[in-house]
Amino acid sequence: MIGPGLAVWLQAATALTPVVSTATRDPRALVAVPGATSVVDSATLRRTRGTAVADALRLVPGVTAGSLYGSEDVRVSIRGAGNRGGFGVRGVALLLDGVPVTEPDGQGRLDLPELAIARQVDVVRGPSSALFGGAAGGGVLNIVTPRGRDLPGLGVRWWLGNPAATKADVSYGTTSGPWDLLLHAGAAAQDGYRRWSTGRVERVTVRGTRTVARDGFVAVDASASTLSQRIPGALLDAERTRDRDATEPINLTNRFTREERRWRLGLRTSLPLAGTLDAWAFASGRDNEQAIFQFIRQIQQRGQLGLRHRFDAKVGDTQWQTTVGAEVDRAQGPQTNWVNRFGAPLESTPCVVDATFGTFVPCVRQDATLSSGAVSLQSEVTRGRWALTAGARYDQVTFDIANRIRPPLSIDRRFTQLSPKVALLWRAAPTTTWWMSAARGFEVPTAVELATSPDTLKGFNDALGPSSQWQLELGWRGTIGARVAGEVAAFTADVRDDFVSRTVVIPGVPAPRAYFENAARVVKTGLEASLTAWIAPRWQLGLAQTLSDFRFRDFRTSITGSDFRPTVVDVSGNRIPGTAPWRTVVQSMWRPTNGLDLTVWGEWQGRIFVDNLNATRGTVYQRSGALLPAPAVLTGTATPYGALAPSALVHATATWRTGGVTWQLTADNLLGATWVSTIAPNAANGRFYFPGAGRAIAIGATVGTLRP
Repeated sequence: MIGPGLAVWLQAATALTPVVSTATRDPRALVAVPGATSVVDSATLRRTRGTAVADALRLVPGVTAGSLYGSEDVRVSIRGAGNRGGFGVRGVALLLDGVPVTEPDGQGRLDLPELAIARQVDVVRGPSSALFGGAAGGGVLNIVTPRGRDLPGLGVRWWLGNPAATKADVSYGTTSGPWDLLLHAGAAAQDGYRRWSTGRVERVTVRGTRTVARDGFVAVDASASTLSQRIPGALLDAERTRDRDATEPINLTNRFTREERRWRLGLRTSLPLAGTLDAWAFASGRDNEQAIFQFIRQIQQRGQLGLRHRFDAKVGDTQWQTTVGAEVDRAQGPQTNWVNRFGAPLESTPCVVDATFGTFVPCVRQDATLSSGAVSLQSEVTRGRWALTAGARYDQVTFDIANRIRPPLSIDRRFTQLSPKVALLWRAAPTTTWWMSAARGFEVPTAVELATSPDTLKGFNDALGPSSQWQLELGWRGTIGARVAGEVAAFTADVRDDFVSRTVVIPGVPAPRAYFENAARVVKTGLEASLTAWIAPRWQLGLAQTLSDFRFRDFRTSITGSDFRPTVVDVSGNRIPGTAPWRTVVQSMWRPTNGLDLTVWGEWQGRIFVDNLNATRGTVYQRSGALLPAPAVLTGTATPYGALAPSALVHATATWRTGGVTWQLTADNLLGATWVSTIAPNAANGRFYFPGAGRAIAIGATVGTLRP
């Protein structure tokens, strides 16, 4: 006779087909997806504080996520894409309910979506350009949010923790016949675990949805947010070793900050019309001020349209599913860059056209239009246990940036690519799948990367082009007995013109300049595995293992030598900086009594190189004067640095449900380890390191429908 506890355990162990919405851009069981795909469910999301997606992605192999300075501005990398430095997310497409949040040039931020009410996060690993375009060279994150009928009634949730961090959320959902409404308001603030890192963000979300026919809907989405963040910058090796709470001196002197206001309004629909018709239309805008190396004022308006129609047919034992789609995305607006003087724009000199071209100009004024368009076709044929998927997408991304101060430096560039994909899937058993696939990836440089030029008189880096790759993948997803479920994916990718940063010495300029260039060729090979095991009715173990061998196959670059002169080095065969060769995460979940859940995570990762030279210990040389011909003796500074040693972190969460209230206690970095959250690869000034937080304790409570 099977007891109640064991029955629940076996039922959970066989519930191995969560629904995803991104791998094929139509909902389907995970077991039917021919690619490396993970789903972070609502229970996992609720065990976090709802302030950073990095916490929720711990058990997803092949994915690394780290905050630059403790804020919600998280950098995410999938299979090495997106770790090349800078702010925001690059090389990974960000979607909100299937609609791109990433801008047309591939730049995205994770501080816009509200994670506190997310229903799940779908993660697609590997090049997904055939479905998602030029922003998805590394993969996709799709944040799925609920309807009003999913969160009925009132829900209140708050968190309080150190260092001086608070998070509060209020939601209300109601239903009337085919209509439902969801309202949410949330605010988060933190005093920062580093000096000059105080931040706050407020968000409001409104969603009205009407159910149409069978499984169809029409939804109106509206949201707004404000953000204020101090930016402490990156540290030298000596600085972060001495004091991980330190601030980059220039960031404090010139009071580096970011202030941003955003809004978004749109319509989404899914209708059963001769198959399934999905469409969206969104308008959004932002007003952004950044006091960084320059004081930047940027206003942007954006419009997005998308249409996808799926046709289903069956001939005998053969099922056909064909999807056609089209998307357009356009963002435009003015931007003015002034000299930053103690956190304020230096406006004493008028911003006028530079008639002489070559003299010092105190500001830059430009009108930027970034646009993208795409058409796609995909067909899937299923017969018995076999399914064959083939598709292609054609993308065009256009940069039209008019320089109003120096018109000859305006830029008009266009990147295009046809991205095919083919995949073969075999259902060996109802809950077990094998697949193999071949896909082409595509990634364009962002506007910020194009705007950084090695030429002091040139406004843009004309030599920087898109990156392209072919990737082969073999995978398995399924069950082992009644207690174990998992996924294993092996891949190899041949990347042409991958993006890397480079330091160059410019005659007449006293300091080196870092900019982006295309590496001739990069080869990536990896193995990713995830496993969930039900050890006992009240005890579950999770494992995520990543092995990565990402190397330059053919690449020569320039560095500054110990004589403070430029020298060319061949780094072929070296590892790509910023990626650990291995990463292991273990999660243990235990329910000692009804209403009490205890979860512990352990994270371990291998050594991470911070530069193309792969130096365990090295020195960055910076020339202090102009480049003079030999035999003149040049002088400068020498800054030591080092690779990141293997590291380990431990986190824990306790959840207790009593009297209609859910209490949660979290401890991140429980042992207080000294670690680095993320790095700036190949930093020209030796400031490679963004230190991670020390021990952080937080307590929270939830009442109503927001509970885990």
